[in-house]
Amino acid sequence: HFLAGERTLSEVTIQTSQGFRIVQAFSAIAPELDALVVDTAAGIAPVVLQLAQAAQTVLVVVCDEPASLTDAYALMKVLSRNHGVKRFRVLANMVRDAVAGRHLYDTLDRVTARFLDVTLEYAGEVPEDPWMRRAIREQKPVVEAYPASPSARALKELARRAVSWPLPETPGGHIEFFAERLAPRAQARLEVVR
Repeated sequence: HFLAGERTLSEVTIQTSQGFRIVQAFSAIAPELDALVVDTAAGIAPVVLQLAQAAQTVLVVVCDEPASLTDAYALMKVLSRNHGVKRFRVLANMVRDAVAGRHLYDTLDRVTARFLDVTLEYAGEVPEDPWMRRAIREQKPVVEAYPASPSARALKELARRAVSWPLPETPGGHIEFFAERLAPRAQARLEVVR
């Protein structure tokens, strides 16, 4: 909406109680950010591919369901073959325990190693947790509503580790890069009036 000129940047920014601002536009806030986390839908919709291409790190979240594994594999296949994204971090979600999370990752890693030219890294796991479901019903982040819950602790650990993830050697993933990748689509909507 911002790029199309339908809304101002302040109209597409939401402040969370943890100090995060959730946005749908990027360049104007670049000096104020340490990191930008973009949560996309599952699948290979054009906007998902576009945002993943622009990211410094692509974190693929999977759960132990066939549809989730299929979506994850398809995303990595399209990004690697058509867009040059070759490195992915994998987070096992809604798993019984750390062993189940690692097993889920290993399953996906075996399949991608056989058929794709990609590198996977295990980012960790978030356990299946009734406190998470309760927080979702309450429409609150689990780390705020139930900070001692297993899922909140796992998410905090993921954030702690993510801070030390090395930046990729190839350029891209900067806030400005997001805007450059997205802006051409918005500009294409302009019409010449004669």
